[in-house]
Amino acid sequence: MGIMSRIVRLCRADMHGVMDQLEDKELLLKQYLREMETDLRQKEVRRHQLDEDEKKLRTVREKANQEIIRLEEDLKLALRKEKDDIARLLIRRQHAKRNQSESFEQRLKMLREEQEKLSGLLDNQRIRYETLKARVEAICATEKNLGRRDFEKVFTTGEGDFTIEEEEIEIELLRRKEQLQETGRKEA
Repeated sequence: MGIMSRIVRLCRADMHGVMDQLEDKELLLKQYLREMETDLRQKEVRRHQLDEDEKKLRTVREKANQEIIRLEEDLKLALRKEKDDIARLLIRRQHAKRNQSESFEQRLKMLREEQEKLSGLLDNQRIRYETLKARVEAICATEKNLGRRDFEKVFTTGEGDFTIEEEEIEIELLRRKEQLQETGRKEA
């Protein structure tokens, strides 16, 4: 390795060190939180779009099914009146509407699968966001209490007082049990 490449490497390493010192860790953490929040909002908008698409598709499918029933009644009338040409036309239309209705049903199935997948992802990301948000708040509070130098140690090593009191655990347990019971009532 040449001397010039070693000097260049040292300069780069030193420059990265200077940049690390200039960056405010608290601001970076808050920016990460804002980005996560934006991503969550985008996913919620997408889920809302999927819900609206499902409603529209259900409406269109229902109209197609009503048209199939109407065509069946017209077909019975044409057969009673021995109008074979009209009956053939009605059979073609009815067949096309059945195919269309089946296509709508397949699209609805795909929409439901995407909704379920997105809901699961959204729930997981929301939990991760809330966890990270609480941790950032704790770190920021620790920074204010400890001072900047001690904060750097907590931030880089993960040391610090992140204990939770037994009373807080009991309260959280009660809340979760209540939420579980409410969810069970809604499903029933």
